[in-house]
Formats: sequence, structure tokens, C-alpha cells
Amino acid sequence: MPTLILQLKAPLQSWGVAEEGVRRATGDHPSRSGVLGLLSNAMGMSFGDDLSIWEPLRMGTRVDAPGARLADYHTALAEGDANPSVTLRTYLSDAAFLVALEGPDDLVGRAAAALRSPARTLFLGRKSCPPSVPVLAEVSDDDLDTVLRTYPWLVGHKWLGTDRQWRAHARKWTSEEVSLDTYVETATLGRGSALIRDVPLSWATGDRRYGHRIVTKSRVPLPNPFYVPSADEDHDPMSDLSQDMDHDPMSGMDSDLVTAPFGADHDPMSGL
Repeated sequence: MPTLILQLKAPLQSWGVAEEGVRRATGDHPSRSGVLGLLSNAMGMSFGDDLSIWEPLRMGTRVDAPGARLADYHTALAEGDANPSVTLRTYLSDAAFLVALEGPDDLVGRAAAALRSPARTLFLGRKSCPPSVPVLAEVSDDDLDTVLRTYPWLVGHKWLGTDRQWRAHARKWTSEEVSLDTYVETATLGRGSALIRDVPLSWATGDRRYGHRIVTKSRVPLPNPFYVPSADEDHDPMSDLSQDMDHDPMSGMDSDLVTAPFGADHDPMSGL
């Protein structure tokens, strides 16, 4: 089955998790609900539409840049209210995620077409978070797991290659490879797995419901496009020392190698 590849990068993005009172937190990677909301918005779907069309899609996420958490003290005054409501909303700043969605040809094709020409404005989790690059990267014939292992690191990808901030971040890496976190949907619980409640069953007003999925966390190595090997990488710093291993530093003091300036029979005490 083909894989729809999304690149989610923006100054701010927020992927809602369970709300606790006035706190509106974000997860540390895109939720299934948020990504399917993005696709549904691109297709012009309404809150009451059937969401089961997305069930065949298997989702995997790679954290190409985790970003930094940012909290926003938010107030809103509804009509008729005497006092404003207060919330603390959390965002991810300067994060980048590669999302792979594997599924049937027709469904992947429809989603890709919608992302190329979306029915409505796209945003990453909240309406205040527009993407800074095209969301659709490409449609690949590779399976989801292969895409996560082989697709170029977004920090060095063509859409981000001219961003000086990302380049500065990437130069911090001094190794030939980078190791990135991945979150992939699996059928059973195992090592590194967790049960997450972010599968949208209904977005109808007054009837929002979510189901569970199993997500397994692991890591994948990728080539670092900014790695520059040292010019003396193959040089052995001890090799110069080994060249003179047979040299006797006392040899210059041998009498047969030193020419006496006053002759061999000269007595340096004779003038006294």
C-alpha cells in the first residue's frame, strides 16, 4: 500500500491531549485526532461527517525536531459573561515532524489531492498555528516503516535547507548519523508501547467521542546532512612519535660524536 508523507513544521503547533481544568496542554508529537482533523479540513468535511473513512490508515510519526514548549496565558470574554475565562495553552515552538500514513490507494490519493488544493485553510492543531511549509511532502510506494527509516531528515530537507535557524541547530551534531524518535501504531502491546486515547469516533457538537490505539516508541538512525568530516580524520596523532622511536636522545653526548673545540688533550682547568 502507498504511504502519504506529511511534513509538519511551523513556528507554533499544538496537539491536544486530555484537558485539565484551565490547562490546554499539547502532546510532544502529533495526535491521530489532530492529523485526521488536518486531512478532514483539507477535504472540506464537517463536524458531523462520518470519520470511519480514515480507519484504514495506519499512522507513524518521526520527531525530526522536538521543539521547545511555550505557554500562553489566554483570556476570552464571551457575550453575556461578566468575567473573562482564563486558560493556559501550551504549544511546541520550532518543532518538525514527519508523519507517514499508510493505506489503500484510493484513500491516500484523495487525501493527497485535498492537501494539494485544500478546501479550507490548514493549521497544525490550532487555528493560530499555520504551517510554514507545504504539508504534503509526497506519496511514496514504500511502506510506512521504510519511509520512517529512509526519508531525509527534515532539518536538511529542501523545504528547510535555507532556514538559517535550522542550519545552526543541525551544526550542533558532530556525528555522521542522528537518532530520531518514532511513534508507530502497532497491533499489540509490547516493549515501548502505550495505549493512547486519540482516535476520533465523532466530532459532532455535544457528542465528541474518542477511541484508543496502541503506539510503540522506538528510534531510527538517519544520515546527518550537515556532518563534515575533519580533514585530518584518518591521521593518527601518535604516528609522528613512532617515527623517532629508535632515536637515542643522549646520543649527542657521546665523545666520539662530539668534536672538542680545543683538542682532545685540552685541560679546561689549566688557565687557573
